[in-house]
Amino acid sequence: MSKFSFDILLLSEKDFEKVLAITDKYDLDCEQLEHREGKRYLIRFDSDYGEYEFFNEVHQIFEFDYLKVDKIRVGKYDVRINISRSQNPYFRDSWGRPFETDESENWYYVKPINPIDKFPTKKIEYNLKGTKRWVWIGVTQGHNPNTNERGYIVVSSEENSRKPISPSSCHVITSKIHKTKKQAMQDGTNHITQWISRLSQ
Repeated sequence: MSKFSFDILLLSEKDFEKVLAITDKYDLDCEQLEHREGKRYLIRFDSDYGEYEFFNEVHQIFEFDYLKVDKIRVGKYDVRINISRSQNPYFRDSWGRPFETDESENWYYVKPINPIDKFPTKKIEYNLKGTKRWVWIGVTQGHNPNTNERGYIVVSSEENSRKPISPSSCHVITSKIHKTKKQAMQDGTNHITQWISRLSQ
């Protein structure tokens, strides 16, 4: 009897192959069942462990393509991936005791129907002279007309903006063109971290 049962339902063969490759990488000591029904792909396995490292890597490959949510709002999201972790209520620890905490979880990777929701953002919080402050950064498509280079650039909001930034309410913080959204977000995070460090001196 295993502690957890996992179901990963995907609507894209490309996404299915990505997740399947990660299951092979982690060599999960459990049964794997793969069902391909039309455009629906299911990976199912059991484990005595929550497989947090595995799912962290799954998140890393999808975080800039999809939005991760734990609830679905009708008419707002196009669901691409559904992941569920179910804890067996009859599983016992080595002393024969039931677990007090239920670690069952269900989450989704979605594509927002509203295009503006596809704009990746990140809130960076910091403390300046005892005052909590924050700034939002985001990644959007960019173009250097001098070199005709296209890719992604980093933008930010004003300090303590109450809402996440959108493409229409931001300014560019670095002119560097990045090949991927992930690289752009990392560069933006480093840029703001250095800026905060200078403010604190």
